[in-house]
Amino acid sequence: MQDFRAMAIFAEVVKQQSMQRTADKLGLTVSTVSLAVSKLEKALDIKLLNRTTRRIGLTEAGEQFYQGCLKMLAGADEAMQAAAAQKDELAGTVRIAVFSAVVNSPVVNAIRALEQDYPKLNIELDFAENLVDLYQGKIDLALRGGAHALDNPQLIAKKLTDIELLPCATPEFLAEQPPVKTPDDLQALPWICALNDQGNPAPLQFTHRKTGEQRWITPNARTRCNNSLAAFHLMTAHLGVNTRVKIEVEQALANGTLVHLLPDWQTAQAPFYLVMLNREQPKKVRVVVERLMGMFAQQGVIKQPSATASPKSSAPASP
Repeated sequence: MQDFRAMAIFAEVVKQQSMQRTADKLGLTVSTVSLAVSKLEKALDIKLLNRTTRRIGLTEAGEQFYQGCLKMLAGADEAMQAAAAQKDELAGTVRIAVFSAVVNSPVVNAIRALEQDYPKLNIELDFAENLVDLYQGKIDLALRGGAHALDNPQLIAKKLTDIELLPCATPEFLAEQPPVKTPDDLQALPWICALNDQGNPAPLQFTHRKTGEQRWITPNARTRCNNSLAAFHLMTAHLGVNTRVKIEVEQALANGTLVHLLPDWQTAQAPFYLVMLNREQPKKVRVVVERLMGMFAQQGVIKQPSATASPKSSAPASP
């Protein structure tokens, strides 16, 4: 492998016309500078410099080699400048791991605004219903919450909100079902839900908002689906009850497209985080973080400015 350090030292010797001045400029000893040049001549099996007590001159081969060293240094400088520009320029791609339900949430508004404000910025969404390894997947950010969202100590996070899951269904579906007045009534209805590692629907905890009474139910998983967005569309096709994140369905609840079942009862909440690797981020990532945080602030749902503790909840994790 080429000794690029020795080549840089050699180029500086030619520029300074002195081993001593080169040593002073680079913070090295004169012997280190002389050894670097000697190593190059030995490796190339050719003389590069004509040295006298008064000056240093290049041989013909040394002149050609010197020009090559200058090109190497120029290329290295260009690479450093390109890396620095990438750090600060709002261009390139930001990869975000999200769960599929985000398609129906206000997060989309933040992404739309980013792409309008920064034409050279691309947003790449990695949809998955399980936790994604940010380092292995070359992911810049992840939106995730619930149990195990911050198991990796290399991650840092900004808390966006506490997730509240609402059991929802369409009016058309409910018109054909018996009235729902208690969690037991809700449990008996056909549900659309995923299964846990044991092959069963995850139990849900309900707490009465006024009395504090707690009840657990195990959904009747008539339709089983491991994709959140697909489950949403199955719900809107009147196939059953499905739990949805509150900010995702607020508009549908307001216009009557969906109905919030048992509004007097609350499901267990889980913290929701914007997660990134614990390292200095380029400007494009910082801008995306600020925009997403701003979007949640506008929604009035940010509870804390930041957090680093691992969330603990019975709610399922998101990517």
